[in-house]
Amino acid sequence: MNRTYLTRAIRELAGVYGYTIHTDTDDRTPREIVLLPAAWLPPIRLKEVEGRVELRLLHPGAKLSSERRNEVWSQTELQLFDLFTQLSTDPKVIAVENLTVQPGSGAYTPHGEISQTAKADVIICF
Repeated sequence: MNRTYLTRAIRELAGVYGYTIHTDTDDRTPREIVLLPAAWLPPIRLKEVEGRVELRLLHPGAKLSSERRNEVWSQTELQLFDLFTQLSTDPKVIAVENLTVQPGSGAYTPHGEISQTAKADVIICF
């Protein structure tokens, strides 16, 4: 398994929730995202049989009340937990470990979105 396979698996799982995945470097992706909701998957770092995955879910948020913002964060948190749980059932994934999920502290794009970021170590078969 390589970076391409893992990216494709994450893209398919995120698509179930209606996210369009953008996969590029941190300095390029914010300019490419023009429609929300979207997901941003920076390049996966592979080390031996482990891939460090970071996935950001982005939603429109510039005009949301704090109550509605918290609802979106709760929803995206559950989506990320479900996405990584499903990823762990992929036949080429041995385990998903050290999963953390955290709301974003600021916008990544000029659209004023709110975000939720998940980071995990994905142990894979080669």
